[in-house]
Amino acid sequence: MVRSHVSTRRTRRTALELAGKYIGQLKKGPHAGKYIAKVPNGRGETGKQLYKLFGPYAELERAVAARDEHLARQKATHTETLPIGRQAKAMTVREWVLDHWLKIIVSNNRATKTQDNYTGSVLHYILAPKVGIGELALVDLDKGRLEKWRNDLRAAGKPAPAINQALKHLRTALSVAMEPERKLGLTFNAARSVDKLPTVKKQYDGSPSDLALLTAAAGDSWLAAIPVVATGLGLRRGEISGLRWADIDFERRTVTFRWHVVRSGRSTEGTVINAFRPGDKTSADVFHTINLPNAVAEALLESRARLLAYKVSAGRKWKAGHKSEVFYAETDSATTGVAYVIPSNPIAPEAVVFPNESGDVYGPNALGLWFSRITEKAGVVKPLHGLRHDCGSFLLSRGVPLPVVSKHMRHANTEMTARVYSHQIRDDQRRAADAFDALLEDLTQGEAKTG
Repeated sequence: MVRSHVSTRRTRRTALELAGKYIGQLKKGPHAGKYIAKVPNGRGETGKQLYKLFGPYAELERAVAARDEHLARQKATHTETLPIGRQAKAMTVREWVLDHWLKIIVSNNRATKTQDNYTGSVLHYILAPKVGIGELALVDLDKGRLEKWRNDLRAAGKPAPAINQALKHLRTALSVAMEPERKLGLTFNAARSVDKLPTVKKQYDGSPSDLALLTAAAGDSWLAAIPVVATGLGLRRGEISGLRWADIDFERRTVTFRWHVVRSGRSTEGTVINAFRPGDKTSADVFHTINLPNAVAEALLESRARLLAYKVSAGRKWKAGHKSEVFYAETDSATTGVAYVIPSNPIAPEAVVFPNESGDVYGPNALGLWFSRITEKAGVVKPLHGLRHDCGSFLLSRGVPLPVVSKHMRHANTEMTARVYSHQIRDDQRRAADAFDALLEDLTQGEAKTG
């Protein structure tokens, strides 16, 4: 009789399997092989399970740590382990705003970039050294103390818009603290009784002479066309980065905005994402086509010639065939996609119009730094986005109708255009009144001659 041998040895498990629940590994895309944590994050209005993604991470241990930290925060949110207002030691502003509202509630319900903005506001204003209110008890906040905090920040040289933003965040944090289930004993939101500081909205008063100065400062690089192109088309930074040769029709003199480049996430946590998002910044998945000014077309053709010449001289510096960290996202919220590959032909249809020296995508932040160096050299004070404002101001000042300007700027509606360029429209209204006075004067003189 032959007995079959049955092994009792336990099957060896991979490191990923040993990591436990909510940990996965990406199979494709630019981050293939990296790890993510996909943790349950409550349910939506329809009862559908929601998840919060962390990663991607190169090390499995970091994904596990992100999962465990998030689960620990969830547990703290639903337990009564926090000190409450009626205890001997009342909860301070620091304990609530920083350790609970910001790190738990905001972290679970807001995008990473939003949380970063909130964190800066909390640390540099609400908890500011010497003038902050972090050590005050929540239940002791009143209008007088908060007005003193606001005024002390202003006296310390903090900008009024940032102070107002911090006051807005404090109002939100205190509103959450007043919810009955928090059991913090807070019944009055003192921050709502404090007025914001008056601010003056900065206007961009562009000058046509800026273009010549900026172009000259940029030298003979293919990037020297950016001031003219960005002003003529009213480009945002991400749209400059995402513009490809395939998007430009030189024969019909049109340009279609199919992609804009974004950078989001935190480099310290390995969650940075660089992506081509469909459409433009304010209307995802919608492609806008506008007319191409002749001067912009000529600048692009000159830039193309310079780019070809540079590619020949760059040699191995041009990383043809290299996969970029920037990927094409199918939707406005996708975190993975097909990587942009640096083409050997710098003016191929799929190539970006304004690449960096290696042929890769020139990211929005890097473009902003490049432009700041150019403005310093040219002696011009203006951010890169200021070129877009120049475009709208120039068009309106030359009598282009508001609906046409709105379409050229790719605004959602004419109301947005009117709000952004209200100062320019006021100037044009004065011109309209002057034109009517001139008309009456001509009529009066005509009658005098005939009489």
